[in-house]
Amino acid sequence: MQQARRQFCTAAALGLLVGTQSRAQSPFPDRPIKFIVPTSPGSGPDVLARGLAQIMGARLNQPLVVENRPGAAANIGFQAMAKAPADGYTIGIVPNQFSINPHLYKLGFDPMKDLEPLCLVARGAMVLAVRPGLEAHDLASFIALAKKSEKPLTFASAGTGSPQHMAGALLQDMTGARLLHVPYSGVAGAMTAAISGEVDCMFMAVQQAVPHARSARARLLAVSTRRASPALPNVATADASGLPGFDVGLWFGLVAPSGVPAAVKARLIDEASRAIDDPQFEKTLQTQGLEPSYLPQQEFISLVRTDMDRWGPVVRRLNIKAE
Repeated sequence: MQQARRQFCTAAALGLLVGTQSRAQSPFPDRPIKFIVPTSPGSGPDVLARGLAQIMGARLNQPLVVENRPGAAANIGFQAMAKAPADGYTIGIVPNQFSINPHLYKLGFDPMKDLEPLCLVARGAMVLAVRPGLEAHDLASFIALAKKSEKPLTFASAGTGSPQHMAGALLQDMTGARLLHVPYSGVAGAMTAAISGEVDCMFMAVQQAVPHARSARARLLAVSTRRASPALPNVATADASGLPGFDVGLWFGLVAPSGVPAAVKARLIDEASRAIDDPQFEKTLQTQGLEPSYLPQQEFISLVRTDMDRWGPVVRRLNIKAE
């Protein structure tokens, strides 16, 4: 009886071991992947993420399930990414704010230790748009007006620490222009304020600004990136308009919790890079005024660190505080 029992237990243990080894050697992925977006459904990052998820999911033979975790200036979503298991089954999309928030908020995680940037997937540009009645027709006259005006010129943004806010802050920091930041709870509210004349100006994403310029509800003065915008061939960059070094674009990249196995991480980056080259992804980005832009992992990490190093001094010099 005891021998039979030992034989049964040995067989059961071997079966468990074989099953465990089989599961351990299962090719990645063998179940759906959670794709966290730190903004609301319908936002630019959300549209981008869903377009990328569709293509990557088809290539990986597993769905990438988008989960929106908006709030707290994207920090809720960032923290959800950082606290997820490091097994490759949770990834996230991060916009520029990922490199700005550490200077404004007490985070419950370390963005560069608890999260690992994987690759850059898209870029975009902004343009300084002013209300039509403002007596400024180029960047130089805008800066001169902002310096001599009795009251600071007001500029709208999607919230403290947003790319629109930091572009205005950098302009103020580099020129001494008197500007007053007016934050709104999202891009829609800021855009409404800008085109209605409630504020004097706003750094708008190019695709948002173009129709308002055509309808004469805004005047476009300078593109925010060193590279000119194909959508605005007649609008000079700030760098070329007498403000050398001014460069504030929009960027979006993939991240994962730190510690994802190297082979799994490599697979995710490889499939993301292939998806970025897909014409369908380019079409999706065009609806948001963005363009595909791949940077491999180390170059993307360098971009994030450079941005973090740049924004810290600006935040301190202008005494920018989180709301």
